[in-house]
Amino acid sequence: MTTTASLPTYIDATMMATFRQCPRKFFTEFCLNLRPARLSIDLHAGACFASAIENLYTHYYGKAGTVGVDFDTALARTHGQFLDQWGDFVANKPTPKSRENVWRAVETYFANWRPETDPIQPFDKTGGGAFEFTFAIPLPTADHTGGFPRHPNGEPFLFAGRFDLLGLWQDRPIIRDEKTTTSIGAQWADQWRLRSQFMGYVWACQQSGIQLDTVCIRGIGILMKEIKLAEAFKTYGPSRIERWYQQFQRDLWRLTKCWNEGYFDYNFADACTSYGGCPFMDLCESDHPERWYDQYERRNWNPTQKNPIAVETPEGRAA
Repeated sequence: MTTTASLPTYIDATMMATFRQCPRKFFTEFCLNLRPARLSIDLHAGACFASAIENLYTHYYGKAGTVGVDFDTALARTHGQFLDQWGDFVANKPTPKSRENVWRAVETYFANWRPETDPIQPFDKTGGGAFEFTFAIPLPTADHTGGFPRHPNGEPFLFAGRFDLLGLWQDRPIIRDEKTTTSIGAQWADQWRLRSQFMGYVWACQQSGIQLDTVCIRGIGILMKEIKLAEAFKTYGPSRIERWYQQFQRDLWRLTKCWNEGYFDYNFADACTSYGGCPFMDLCESDHPERWYDQYERRNWNPTQKNPIAVETPEGRAA
């Protein structure tokens, strides 16, 4: 095992999806913390959009010690924050997710779901409101009920993540999460039926004492000439949550075994070329992958942040 690698103590849905797709990619991305030198427009645009939604809610409802403002004032303040967060970012690929289009998506979103008439209201509007939900839950280890492996440091792994809103819908708790995309087709809603990310969110809420089983996913299609909206409600009952939980255990044991053996398997299949291609193909083709490390930056993955790779590690560019 290379001395520059470390196994994170936290695990989230993105990390597990990457491991299931390709263990070697998981090692490179989350143990070596290597990232392409240019940040992804999808992550940046998604983070700016999510922040704008949260900021408008905070201005509109107020936060601890402050009183909310009217919608137009809240939107104007949010726009200023959005421009600051976007900064001088330039996309690393041709994309309709320009600064202007992403802001247009924010305006379109609130034209359709204004805070005062949105059927999903914040779970708690006092003291700043539950406008997002962040969690880091210790996973029960093998000597307790549940049987997850311990981290090599002897402590439990933490199942971590965040979603956009803990809300109330028809007087019952619900999770709401926004997804920006460049395409919303006829099958858009089907992709969430067995989505590990949302089953994990439901489990995390239940572990926190919030009894819910439903997720509202809002799709925001940012196209070159228009913004398309979609909405899907998915319910994850006890049997599906148990199936997710058991699979999570099995996969985390397998991940820990890879670490302990010092070897993470390669995929050598579709994972290498799907979605525009894996950014680490040069490493996997090379007899000396470490010679490619200086082509990447080191950025820790923080699953509790809107932009989980916004902060570089102290090493910065890999050496």
